[in-house]
Amino acid sequence: HEIMEQCDNVVMTGLIYNDTKEWETKEILNKITIVEFPKIEKPIMQPCDDDIVLDTTKINVVCTGSKNETVRNSEYTLKLCERLKDENVLFHFIGQGWCEAERETRGNCIFYKARSHQAIRNLQLNADFLLNIGNIVINQVPSKVLEYISTGTPIINVAKSKACPTLSLLHNYNV
Repeated sequence: HEIMEQCDNVVMTGLIYNDTKEWETKEILNKITIVEFPKIEKPIMQPCDDDIVLDTTKINVVCTGSKNETVRNSEYTLKLCERLKDENVLFHFIGQGWCEAERETRGNCIFYKARSHQAIRNLQLNADFLLNIGNIVINQVPSKVLEYISTGTPIINVAKSKACPTLSLLHNYNV
């Protein structure tokens, strides 16, 4: 609030504005410019050297990004995935902090070290489902959600809290 008072112009999305307008002063509301997300076009697959090949005989659920307990519910999500004892479903976790080796398997979960951005995008495009781990920080929408939305792939959103900011963003998406 104090920072916005000092600004000449404040830019925010309609979603944030709707949450903000009830408690902001008229002086600040007059400074606000609302922008909406641009039309996001689905990316195309591009060859890369470190692609991960998914099992075509299984349902592949992919979660990309680092394991971060400070802002995400990573351990909560892992427990949910490990409890699913369906041998036809594989959960792929790619990014920093998931494993020590290049690749580790525990039950129906496969963990990979970080890969190139293109390998991650290809994996997101090839997945049957994308797994989004909700945030603990209630006013922070992870950019990964927008990345996931751009693929057109169905998203499974794990939110431990009803205040998770990803819930309203994914409300009308194919989740």
